Amino acid sequence: MPVALKIFQILIVFWSAQLILSLFGRLQITNEVTQTLSFITSMLMLYSSMNVVFVKKIGKPRTYINFYVIGWIPVALVSVYLMLCLQDVIHFKSYSYSLLTLAGMLEGILISLGLFGQRLKLLARHNAHFRKQDMVLRMQMENYRSELKKKDNAPKQHLTELGTMAKNADSAFLSVFMEKEKGFIESLQALAPTLLATELELCAFMRLNMDTKEIARVCKQTVRAVESKKYRLRKKLNLSGEVNLQIWMLQLAESS
Repeated sequence: MPVALKIFQILIVFWSAQLILSLFGRLQITNEVTQTLSFITSMLMLYSSMNVVFVKKIGKPRTYINFYVIGWIPVALVSVYLMLCLQDVIHFKSYSYSLLTLAGMLEGILISLGLFGQRLKLLARHNAHFRKQDMVLRMQMENYRSELKKKDNAPKQHLTELGTMAKNADSAFLSVFMEKEKGFIESLQALAPTLLATELELCAFMRLNMDTKEIARVCKQTVRAVESKKYRLRKKLNLSGEVNLQIWMLQLAESS
């Protein structure tokens, strides 16, 4: 509202001039100027508040902010009344000036009620928004945790299935293992391209954390035969005797 702002600036100048005149005891002039300025200021504030609240629709719904608009009416009406009294249009009463004080008090109460009520409404709205955001974040966290559990459980589930296939000496075990643990197999072949299918199968058993006796039982071989296979495998992978082959396989699987 650029026009209203310019008028307010002009009114500030007039109010300042009125204050200077009152210092010199020009009571008759200052009384009339005060009533005129009060009327213009109140009407301008009333217009500005109505424009903000009703035209621009700020603070909608306007349950509380209406008091802010109504608050400017008493002083404007009393100012009109006093101006008419000074012009002898209406007979001046002893309580006429007291009405201005009463109107000012009523104005302050209504404006405060409107601003305070609107502030409470805005706070309630913000609180509701934050509660909604909190609920959304909680739901997202729950979904994230569920996804993590699924991801954590997925590898365990497929390893359990592979372990069952291995212990049952399933003929499809190696092909399924190579499909499920593709990264592990590729890492082995990158280190030792000449690994045989039987050696890859032995690596798969160790990847499933099966000890030598379990491997011997599944393969229907002696423990010594399995240990010999592990020795040859260690040579192909170029691992020293100090390295625990079982732990090495598990670490390779985690990094694949």
